[in-house]
Amino acid sequence: RGAEFLDILVHDLEMAVKAGDKEMMGVIQDRFPRGGAMGLLDNHPELLDRFTILAEEFAKTGYVAPMNVLWTYHFINSNTELADSIWEKYVKSSNQIMFQKVCQVARSTGNLNLAFGLVSKLSKAEQVTPGARGIAYSCLLDCLCANDNHKQGWKVLQDALSEGVALEDVNRTALVRLKAGLESAGESFPYTIPPKNARRDERSLSPTDWSEM
Repeated sequence: RGAEFLDILVHDLEMAVKAGDKEMMGVIQDRFPRGGAMGLLDNHPELLDRFTILAEEFAKTGYVAPMNVLWTYHFINSNTELADSIWEKYVKSSNQIMFQKVCQVARSTGNLNLAFGLVSKLSKAEQVTPGARGIAYSCLLDCLCANDNHKQGWKVLQDALSEGVALEDVNRTALVRLKAGLESAGESFPYTIPPKNARRDERSLSPTDWSEM
């Protein structure tokens, strides 16, 4: 069923492009399952080639969300060469970079390489707001604190602040855990943790909620 759905999308998109029908292209974009695309690839990796073809066809029309999904898939699965190529060509300059799935996997697996890699990628993406970077740094802090590596977490927080990320941009729970871990080791945490709901509006990844990605 998934294969048939992807094939139909590719066919319909090609027809719309040939006809120069921009309205139909928009309709087909809306049919792309943004929220379920990663799940489709996770559960049916045999569809990767078909999905790649679809992402390439969409990219030709200027719609890069499917490429973002493809980058997420390869980034999480350590297909570094492919992930880097997609990132540089399609994702890095996008004004709506989806990466919540990367955070979810990094947290659930404690994958520090994934968390560090995400922070590194976003630091080189000019369109990413400090608020969005704060989400990635929060993920990294969670992973470090889960590994009782609070001293490195402190260094990471300093890096975040030096890059223009505010304390309000960082998940409050991550700051609380870092503070508790440092103090239990006899270290100090010289900042006042912002109250709940103090995050800046720009913290969201995009005008829509991409958290399902």
